[in-house]
Amino acid sequence: MLLIPTEVRKSPIHGVGLFTLKAVPKGQMIWRFVEGLDLTVPQAKIRTLHPTVRAFFKTYASLGKGTYYVDVDNTRFMNHSNNPNVRTGQGKSPMFASRDIPKGAELLCNYRVFDAPSRRGVL
Repeated sequence: MLLIPTEVRKSPIHGVGLFTLKAVPKGQMIWRFVEGLDLTVPQAKIRTLHPTVRAFFKTYASLGKGTYYVDVDNTRFMNHSNNPNVRTGQGKSPMFASRDIPKGAELLCNYRVFDAPSRRGVL
């Protein structure tokens, strides 16, 4: 669940992105997993779901150690960067500002840190 105010809007990087509505100092936690709101779904379960639901997971979920993770909030609109301003971990790990982030900046993370490289073709 996001711990800072944000909004989704057009991104210069790709489609839409997630932007902060306030300045965020380096090291501040900006997201944490909330049991009961954020979802964990075993990879085997995803294969049994309707193709439309699988497409949603392919687009918005991350895969780590046989489990898909889906955020209930707009974190799913965060775009990728090789020089991210958000530090992420895998699965239920919290997210932190990796440097000072000015108000209005797009929040960016490195997908390669938390999303399994082998997931292509999994769904």
